[in-house]
Amino acid sequence: MVDYKVKMFENKKIIMQWLGESILKWVIYLLMFYSFVEHDNFLTIIFLILIFIITLIFNILRKRCIIFNIFKKDNAREAMILPYIGMVLCTLFAAYARYKMIEKNVFYVIFIILSLCYMFWQYKKFIES
Repeated sequence: MVDYKVKMFENKKIIMQWLGESILKWVIYLLMFYSFVEHDNFLTIIFLILIFIITLIFNILRKRCIIFNIFKKDNAREAMILPYIGMVLCTLFAAYARYKMIEKNVFYVIFIILSLCYMFWQYKKFIES
């Protein structure tokens, strides 16, 4: 019985870590795309640098085993390909929104849908591992 409670507590910590990382990255990506669509190139570059630094910090913390590595090794390739495909699609639609080929609201809806799909896929892979 005690082992079950310890395992549940560890799972809650891991889920909270995953949720915190996902929300932090999502907010920064949203701010970056907002500044891109609104023609603020300086803030866009600042947010890109911030995304790089945060990703680097999380990777260092994972390698030093300070935070839990959520994905198994065999899922690493899939875990890297999907965000890049999503970023390419989001950048494409953001460019269309920036130059008024589509409405800005359409871009934000597409961004939220892609983000939620990726988070759902990531959570599903996390539960399987």
